[in-house]
Amino acid sequence: MHPRLITENACVAITRRTTLRKAFLFPWAGSGHALESGAAAAWSRGGSTSTGDEERPRWDQVGQIFAYAAGLAQRATKIDWHQLVLVGTHHHSQATPRDRELAETTRILHRTTACAINAELRKKGFDAPGSVWDKRQTHWKTLVDVEAVGSRLVYDHLNQVAAGWVEHPLDVPFGHHLGFELWKAGGIAVPKTSC
Repeated sequence: MHPRLITENACVAITRRTTLRKAFLFPWAGSGHALESGAAAAWSRGGSTSTGDEERPRWDQVGQIFAYAAGLAQRATKIDWHQLVLVGTHHHSQATPRDRELAETTRILHRTTACAINAELRKKGFDAPGSVWDKRQTHWKTLVDVEAVGSRLVYDHLNQVAAGWVEHPLDVPFGHHLGFELWKAGGIAVPKTSC
C-alpha cells in the first residue's frame, strides 16, 4: 500500500469497485421503506408506492443499505458527504474530511455495506460472497478547485444515463443517487438496515 496525501477541508472523490465487478450495487433486492415526506421524497420520478391518497417513493434496498452505511460513517467520523452514487459494480462518492478520518470513514462505509449485502443475499436464498469489495485500495482523489468539484458532480450525476442504465437521472432508484440536489434539504432520514 502506498501512503496517501490528504488535504484537510478539501473535497475528495472516492471510488471502489465490487469483487470481480459483480453487480452487487444494482437494485436487485427490491424496495425498502417508504421515504419520509419532504425534499428527498419529492426528488424521485419513479419507485412510488400508493398509501391512501398520497404516493411516496420507496428506498431501493441496496441504496438504503449504502446510505445507511454512509450515515454510520458520518456519525462516527464527522465527515461531510456531498454525493453518493451507486453504479452497479462500483460507487462514486464525494466528501470533505475535516482531518485524517477518510480511511476510517471508508472502512465503516465498505464493511457495513458488505455485511448488509451479504445478509440480504442470504435472506433471499443466494450464496453470500463474503467479500463484496475488490481487494484493491479505495481510490481517493482530491478535487483541488471549484471546477474540479463541479466537473465531478456533473459526471457522477449523469453516469447512469451515459452507461445506459436509465434515460434520465431522476429515473435512478432512490438511494442509488443521493446528490447535490439534496444538500439544502437539511438531511435525510435513512431507515436502519440488517447489519
